[in-house]
Amino acid sequence: MKRAKAHLRRIVAMPSAQRQAKVAKEFGERSDAATRLKALMDEAPEPLRKEVFRRLPPYHRTLFPGRMEAPADPLAPPLLAALAERLIREATR
Repeated sequence: MKRAKAHLRRIVAMPSAQRQAKVAKEFGERSDAATRLKALMDEAPEPLRKEVFRRLPPYHRTLFPGRMEAPADPLAPPLLAALAERLIREATR
């Protein structure tokens, strides 16, 4: 009981985004992750699509059989990588 209460206090003290990430990590991937990733790839501009695909785990890359992994674009803005990571997290968790 003491450990459970201490754990609850730690979780409640976290910011909302961190709490959601912790829950997502503990409970796994969304059941509709494939559908959400496909929608993301349909809506994203091509430079973002390339970056998203580059950062997808191999088991999600199979959703896009026509795509090939491209090397990182040295001229791409640094925030493009962060945005791709965030969108993948949002789609899968």
